[in-house]
Amino acid sequence: MCSSDLSVFGAVADNPDTLPNEAPNNASSDGGAIWATSDVATLVSIQGSVFEGNHSDEDGGAVWVGGDVRLEVEGSSFESNFTLPDPDHEAVRCGGAIALANSDGALIEGSSFTNNRAEYTGGAIEAHTSCSGGEASTLEVKNSTFSANTAFCAGGAIEAKSLIV
Repeated sequence: MCSSDLSVFGAVADNPDTLPNEAPNNASSDGGAIWATSDVATLVSIQGSVFEGNHSDEDGGAVWVGGDVRLEVEGSSFESNFTLPDPDHEAVRCGGAIALANSDGALIEGSSFTNNRAEYTGGAIEAHTSCSGGEASTLEVKNSTFSANTAFCAGGAIEAKSLIV
């Protein structure tokens, strides 16, 4: 297991071509621009960055964080990121911009989420944890804006399950 951190400062993950398999910031599973588990890092820090037009076939149109990883986002913009619909209608697609799956919590501060879309829940952010015997993770959002984000089922802006919000 690796115990390093992943830091992104002032980056632009811009995918103007939103057709599947035709642009670099698409994922065949989770996280269109960033995918991180505890095998990769224990902290993912994103500052002053732009994520636009990214998409994934599953969860986290722009960012997917899972396992014992903490996500910290500051002064960043997430616009028009999305999860693709399941053509077989068998799987759910969550977190149009960010998906947190059993993560070590998140702090999102001074960031904007505009026109992100999830095919199931969490138009901008999907966050859940199993809470198996431990304390619930915390999702803390400060001084951030959510505008025109959509989800087919629940949580147009944020869908949080088993978390302290």
